[in-house]
Amino acid sequence: MTEPPRAFRDPDGALPLPSWEVLRVGRYYGLQALDRISRPGTVAVDPAVRGVYFFIKSGATATWPPMPADGPLGVTAELKLPPQEHCRPPGTYWLVPPQHGAISFTCPRALRAALSHVLPALFVPLSSVEEGLR
Repeated sequence: MTEPPRAFRDPDGALPLPSWEVLRVGRYYGLQALDRISRPGTVAVDPAVRGVYFFIKSGATATWPPMPADGPLGVTAELKLPPQEHCRPPGTYWLVPPQHGAISFTCPRALRAALSHVLPALFVPLSSVEEGLR
């Protein structure tokens, strides 16, 4: 197995994410949300914690409602990223892999709209909820 480019992983295998946020959504809800986003950015899955990880710009969730600590959502400070070509288990893998060696962001508005559909108790739907959805 080849090592991923430095853009994906530091020598210790963890990449601090100062300009990104990684939003972890429980696998069931994350896959439902992903299916509603027409153009998702890079998405990873960690079967060990049953989480789907969406990469978004740092600060994008600042105005979102508080997320329950034990619920299906959480903002992660760091994540061990798999090699770019690792697109299935075992271990953490890419569901939507990076393109051309770069992580791409999911539109926070489209993600929030998708999450408002699958987790309506946590999110009030946006006024233009169809934006960014299939």
